[in-house]
Amino acid sequence: MRKKIVFLLPYLLLVFLIQEVKSWMPPLEIDVVSITFDFEAGYADDALYIRKNASTYIAKPEWLPPSRNNPLAYIKSQANRHIYVSFTHNQGAGEICFMVVKANGGGYYPGTIQETYVSFPSCGTTASAELTLTGGSTPSYVQKWGFSLYWYVTEVNDQPQDPNLSLGTTGSHLYYTLLAAPQSPMSEPWTDVLDYSCVWAVNQSTALGAASAITNSLFNSGFNYDVAGGGAAHYGNWAQFNLGTFLSHLGSSNLVNCLDMGKAVTTFGNAIGCAFGLASYGYTYPGEYPIDGPLNCIDPIGTPAPTNNPFGSPLIRNDCGRTGFSYHAFAEREPNPDAWYVWDATLKYDMDTDPDNVTGSNPGCGTTTSGHSMILPANHLEGAYVERLIDPWPIWYQQTPTLRRNRSFSVQ
Repeated sequence: MRKKIVFLLPYLLLVFLIQEVKSWMPPLEIDVVSITFDFEAGYADDALYIRKNASTYIAKPEWLPPSRNNPLAYIKSQANRHIYVSFTHNQGAGEICFMVVKANGGGYYPGTIQETYVSFPSCGTTASAELTLTGGSTPSYVQKWGFSLYWYVTEVNDQPQDPNLSLGTTGSHLYYTLLAAPQSPMSEPWTDVLDYSCVWAVNQSTALGAASAITNSLFNSGFNYDVAGGGAAHYGNWAQFNLGTFLSHLGSSNLVNCLDMGKAVTTFGNAIGCAFGLASYGYTYPGEYPIDGPLNCIDPIGTPAPTNNPFGSPLIRNDCGRTGFSYHAFAEREPNPDAWYVWDATLKYDMDTDPDNVTGSNPGCGTTTSGHSMILPANHLEGAYVERLIDPWPIWYQQTPTLRRNRSFSVQ
């Protein structure tokens, strides 16, 4: 009889535990109530700090039902991204002290949540935990993608949940992938800008490729060079870029000059980490020296034909009758020390054997030559670019034009 009792005890205990697992009243419900992707200073472990535009911040938590699902941003090839998640349950205080959660991914997800212990403080009804997305990483190239998380609880108070308790799905969580930490004036990237930069530079894995794609897209964005206004700036001065207005005019035929487009390339490129600086060549402030020489043949943004005289007749065969720039602005990078390369969305310039496009001895006063080989300056060595852009005959230059690099400006 004693042996029978001993053998019955484990059986009765198992029956008791099974009954306890099924005793949730009302039926157990656990919900994900919020997810914060950018919750720490910096971006070593979590998402980047971003904003929509100059006046609108991205609210946190980024995912907060029923209506908030804000975008986020990561740098390429980042793994083990941390997120901060809050939960609640319907069993009342004292009923659940801890649980084990996990999450699978859907779409272009940067990782999944492996089984992780989550404690409900004082056995209350709400809990928050810092969880890690493992087993994956962000893309190794510029992208704008989305992913979902499918949430499950596998244990509650040491009781296995078989089948796992589904908490539902969060997302789709839209995220931008940048090449590197964004730089000024986009050290806090605008999503209004990323919506363009990440499309123009999609799938680019290097700053060189992304910079070239952005420059080409801006050159073909619909703007027209201000010929009648003498090349005046339309979107702010050297210290400021009226970015909001510029964004609203993308795709239009509004007028621009080189300063507008130089700031645009710098801004849209630096939003994804291209490390551009704004440069000026020529007279921009008292005491600086202008560009004295006339232009060689160029194809300004939005113009139908090449010209060496943008502020007068389209094409002239006499050097002495041509107009020129008092200054020129463009974006540039320094991938190697003292080696500066130009990205210019204002114009294409002539790469054939005669960019001057006039025959005869200097100054050229002969007949106009035919044919052009126009190319957009993207990753072109600064010195060679300037020599082809401006007629280099020495008599034109009274003083060497002033060159200034890394000119800072703000955006609004």
